[in-house]
Amino acid sequence: MRVFRGVVSLVDSARFKATYEEYKLKAANESLRQNEAEDDEAVSSFRLRRQKVAMRKGLKRQKRLWSPFRRALPLQALKVASLLVRDPEMVLVCLAAAWGPVFKKKAIPTKEAQEHVERFSSQFAFGDVRPPIVYDFLRFLRVAGHSAPGVDG
Repeated sequence: MRVFRGVVSLVDSARFKATYEEYKLKAANESLRQNEAEDDEAVSSFRLRRQKVAMRKGLKRQKRLWSPFRRALPLQALKVASLLVRDPEMVLVCLAAAWGPVFKKKAIPTKEAQEHVERFSSQFAFGDVRPPIVYDFLRFLRVAGHSAPGVDG
């Protein structure tokens, strides 16, 4: 991982992926070992034992079919000049100081904005156009394809 001018980038993404998978496998194995150790103790309740077996099977299934989604690289430090800031509160202060001018409220020159609108905008006459009715929407939706996967598509 490399931090340069406030930008975090992965130098070797293949190595990061391999390390991530290795630690994920270790965590799954540890959880599996812990559950197997708990199962080795005599569990008197059949219901509790069945739940633990189901959980162990679920962990085994996750171990075999681990989803590549929801991967995250937690930000551990922020490089400011030549210093590494690790305190979460100081990281927030440094980020606010760096990004503050970008998101600061700026005055808009209204005269220049009006001139820009007059110069580059076009006038459209919509007086004779009727608003769409339900049939227009239905006809459009019948021929429109999916724009994206999921519920919003």
